[in-house]
Amino acid sequence: MTDDLQLLAAADPAPASRWPDGRLAASSEEHLLRLLNGRQDHAQATLRRRALLVVAAAGLAATLLLVTTGGSGESPRPISLAVQPVSAPAPLAVDPGSAVPSLADLAAIAAERATGTPPSVVRGSHVRAWYLGFGVEGEGFPAVVLPEERLSVARADGSLQVTTVPADPSRPAEVRLAADAPAPDDAQLQVVDPAQLTEDSADRTPPPAEPSALAAHLAVVRAPSPPTPSELLTGLEQVLIRWTPGPAEDAAIAGWLAQQPWLAPLGTVTDRLGRPGVAYALDATADGATFQTRHTVVLDPATGAVLSIELAFMENTGEWDVEPHAVISYVAYRVR
Repeated sequence: MTDDLQLLAAADPAPASRWPDGRLAASSEEHLLRLLNGRQDHAQATLRRRALLVVAAAGLAATLLLVTTGGSGESPRPISLAVQPVSAPAPLAVDPGSAVPSLADLAAIAAERATGTPPSVVRGSHVRAWYLGFGVEGEGFPAVVLPEERLSVARADGSLQVTTVPADPSRPAEVRLAADAPAPDDAQLQVVDPAQLTEDSADRTPPPAEPSALAAHLAVVRAPSPPTPSELLTGLEQVLIRWTPGPAEDAAIAGWLAQQPWLAPLGTVTDRLGRPGVAYALDATADGATFQTRHTVVLDPATGAVLSIELAFMENTGEWDVEPHAVISYVAYRVR
């Protein structure tokens, strides 16, 4: 049984105080085997749905909807767990004493960069992502973050190929995927057919290259109800996971962000890929919940482009075994 406990600790290195003493329950051993084997079965899908429900309560469910089920074409291959889940990380460290340019200043930088540039958005993206997941209810319901790298590339037939591999959080600069290189052996491959890409407005229509048109687009992405500021940022996350903006679209996004009075400057940061950025935040109560969350948007001070978006708890929810300020999700865009 000692070996079992060691395996469980390796699969979820949460603080020891979160784990009960004694023999593993049968459901724990079953869940551990599924984690170690990477099996895509009903029980694992149930755990994913539970995690999605948690994230939805914080206004982020749509971010996870890009290819959460297998598309047509190649069958998914199990993802190796050579990179283990990690305890939920703390939010990005902000230097509050640093000089922070206004969003209007960054929008002006992005607009100058886009001068004379036609719309050039590309379907697909290359991201590093950290998503909060949960263990089995009744076993401490521990929270872990599963880091991954994801590359989605449009194909000639109109479909989208999505390749996902585990990412090592201790090696932020490591890039394992490239459009012109073979996928690693532990990669999971999925193909989204063209018909599926018409089912969601974020997939169907590229982001416009004008701030007011972008605002209308984000409202449609978060339809049918009038979106809250938090939902609008969730819509932006959806768009950036599905599309890679060109300079004109970056300018539209920065221009739209500059028009939002609910975004407050935080300070300069170094994002999880080691890139310098400027952070702006929205604190809000999640719809259907009582706890506070914080959206943090990180922009490149040199270009005005969005580098990453983070969502974190601002307090202990009282419902899940997470620490205050635990990160719910973090997506770093434009991986190179």
